[in-house]
Amino acid sequence: MSVNIAQLLALPYLQHFFPQKDIELLENVRRTVEQNVAPVVEAGSNYADALDHMTNLEQDMYEISSATVDHSTTLQETAQIDIAASRNWFMFAIALGLVAIFYLITHQRHAYVSRRDRHMRSFASLFAHMTRSRVTALRLFLEGTGSEQPPREEMLKAARSAANELESINDGLLKIAFSQRDSHVLPLAKLLLDLKDRDGIVQLSVDSEAGTQAVPATQFQLVLSELVQNALTAVENTDRPSVVVKASVVHRPIFRRNVLFLEVADNGVGMTPEVLRKAKTPFFSTRAGNHVGLGLTGCSQMVATLNGRLFIDSKPGAGTVVKVRIPIGA
Repeated sequence: MSVNIAQLLALPYLQHFFPQKDIELLENVRRTVEQNVAPVVEAGSNYADALDHMTNLEQDMYEISSATVDHSTTLQETAQIDIAASRNWFMFAIALGLVAIFYLITHQRHAYVSRRDRHMRSFASLFAHMTRSRVTALRLFLEGTGSEQPPREEMLKAARSAANELESINDGLLKIAFSQRDSHVLPLAKLLLDLKDRDGIVQLSVDSEAGTQAVPATQFQLVLSELVQNALTAVENTDRPSVVVKASVVHRPIFRRNVLFLEVADNGVGMTPEVLRKAKTPFFSTRAGNHVGLGLTGCSQMVATLNGRLFIDSKPGAGTVVKVRIPIGA
């Protein structure tokens, strides 16, 4: 008994289970056993002296046992409370996770709808931008046919030209509309070779990795054709016209993705700061009714559908550089 009580008193966490009064009772029981009972037992005589202390020991042990039972019950209830609290926290975490998932799904759905609506608005504005002047020309022609005199040859020529332009625009817009469904891919080098002009103004600078990169054919054809045509128009009145198309792949291991860089640079007339600010604005054009391509607005939006970005750097008299940055597979 003395050894067991000593070990119990030596427990470091005893203070958390027993109040100070019960600890003092344990120490008193140990002292009584060691000083008054153990010597009598070892001597083997005068057992009556030891029995005189047993009544007090019995009372003290009873009080300690009662306290132990009470503390045990309290500990069990505390454990049940802790278990219930842990279960409640677990359920709360699950509920919070479900709320987060529901929010993400709702947010993604809203973003998808918003992006789709934005694309539809952009497509509609692009269609209006491309067809407005041609429709006006045809309307004027039809008004002129109501007179007694037959339409002049220049009016017929303008009407035929407007009709051809409208047909070309419709073909291009159909390609844009269904470009997301077109899974046709080609090496970038093949698409770039088709851009070289007969006069040798367009020069290509493509590294081997970029040239073999498979890209969506329709989207890249539309963007590259527009950028090169813009550059050729800008250098029409330049003494030594030059259009350089560059393509390279930059590896970014930190982000676990690679980036395809395209650059179309010319030494043409360039853009004023005011024109540069409006370059990506819908309905804005410096070529009036002679433009049947995407325009820089359409190019920027088409690049955005490929998760890329388009940048323009231009100065009057120094030329224009259009850079396209598109992420590709690692």
